[in-house]
Amino acid sequence: MLRSHSIVCKIERMNRDSKPFLLTVEQIREVDRVAIEHFGMSGLVLMENAGRGAAEAITEVLDPSSKVLILCGCGNNGGDGLVIARHLYAQGYAVRVWLVGEANRLSQDARSNYEILSKSSVSLRWIRSDTEDCHPVAQDARVDVFGSDVIVDALLGTGAVGTPRGILSKLIHWANESDATRIAIDVPTGLDAGNGLANDPTFIAHRTITFVAWKTGFVNEHSKAVLGTVRVMPIGILPEVITRVLQGN
Repeated sequence: MLRSHSIVCKIERMNRDSKPFLLTVEQIREVDRVAIEHFGMSGLVLMENAGRGAAEAITEVLDPSSKVLILCGCGNNGGDGLVIARHLYAQGYAVRVWLVGEANRLSQDARSNYEILSKSSVSLRWIRSDTEDCHPVAQDARVDVFGSDVIVDALLGTGAVGTPRGILSKLIHWANESDATRIAIDVPTGLDAGNGLANDPTFIAHRTITFVAWKTGFVNEHSKAVLGTVRVMPIGILPEVITRVLQGN
């Protein structure tokens, strides 16, 4: 119990401590697995907690007339973005969503949130990853990027490695060229969360809302230019889960 309490205290100090509590990408993945398989938590609940908490943080930079664009991938990071979109829309904000990929590639939990949001009047549009930037759909996405006050990056999560390509690369370039406030969810797309090295392109965030703990790559000096201000958002993970992961049990 004392060990668990110590972990909680460290996590609560993340935004104040010059030496933040760190987890590797592998440990973050293991935290999710242990929480779901051994503690009976639902992945859908964890996604809901993450998206709701992030939405609350995002409202801090919004005013009633803000136009919010959320860029989503097909994985759980994109699912977080869909939850964010729902909560912001429910609060009366103007929200548009672009999803990169194809509907049949959605993760199970992301699909559940997509189906919920699709029953609303939120603009949900798809763009295939191999779409040429001159295609009319790509140009529609470009117009939305440059017409937004806030852009939320929920494209790729902590497990992504390598250089963003295709239309993903274009969306990132356009977002970085825009005058919008840019907010990354969990990790800016293009940044290796493990080693903190930024690919070309990488989403250049003014703020990064990350979940559970800082990732090890965040302390790399090179990552600061794309992370912006980092805020850790709890998602309801029990301290015993983190203790178990850290002890390798």
